[in-house]
Amino acid sequence: MPHRFAPVPDPAAPDRAAPGRGPAGDPSPRLDGSRPRPGVPRLSLVLPTYNESANLPRLIPRLTSALERIGHPFEVIVVDDDSPDGTWALAAELAARDARIRVIRRRGQRGLATAVVAGWAAARGEILGVMDADLQYPPKGLPALVEAMGDDAVDVVVASRYAPEAHVAAWSIRREIASRGAILLARLALPRAVGRVRDPNSGCFLVRRRVLDGVELRPAGFKILIEVLARGRWTRLVELPHAYEGRREGHSKLGPRQTVQFLSHLGRLVWDTRVVGQPTRAGLQGAPGKRR
Repeated sequence: MPHRFAPVPDPAAPDRAAPGRGPAGDPSPRLDGSRPRPGVPRLSLVLPTYNESANLPRLIPRLTSALERIGHPFEVIVVDDDSPDGTWALAAELAARDARIRVIRRRGQRGLATAVVAGWAAARGEILGVMDADLQYPPKGLPALVEAMGDDAVDVVVASRYAPEAHVAAWSIRREIASRGAILLARLALPRAVGRVRDPNSGCFLVRRRVLDGVELRPAGFKILIEVLARGRWTRLVELPHAYEGRREGHSKLGPRQTVQFLSHLGRLVWDTRVVGQPTRAGLQGAPGKRR
């Protein structure tokens, strides 16, 4: 279902939703240079989950510990698609002990990409983010991503598995082919949006709210970064090398259905951006100080 991001509400408006609870109507800080009010998070990080009860208790402490080092208020929004293993209930227990954690339980809806958009719609931060909840992206790398966002000219920061110096756990040949094949298809299909991005399928990235304000997102499947890059209003993107570890608990959701969804989503983006037209992208970077 399409979702259009509304303009940022007045930050002087009172908060209307308690931390750890559902979320509609929460105000967000301005993006005109004014500093957020005390207590309003600068970063809103969404964790889309489905049957991740084995990983969530290990992820949340590591995640909050890493984010505490950034020196800015933050919130973590767990968006769960009514997991049969009770991930949503476990998340609610964690939220009851930490006001920085919020939980959205979606009933009758499935899909990582749409879960991320639902979380962003509830977010209050000027910087929106997402991280897969399976611990394949170690949380200790998050402070570097947030630091790169310290430059207001940067619109998107990607945790890249394919940037120089990135460490990727050993993959099977099948997984390696699938990953690189999907990236190649995305580059060929959307050259102006992702042609120079090393890892347009990354499951961990940050984006400024202004990039999406007023933009209608039509996500599908399990890849949201391509949607953001193809439809969002961004100019400058930074890719930073990030560790990527193999899943240790739970099961991968990647299968034939997700592959079909990816191809269908890619086709829809090609059609939509062909009709609307895309601005030329500029200023893509690797690590700070290294021009690409």
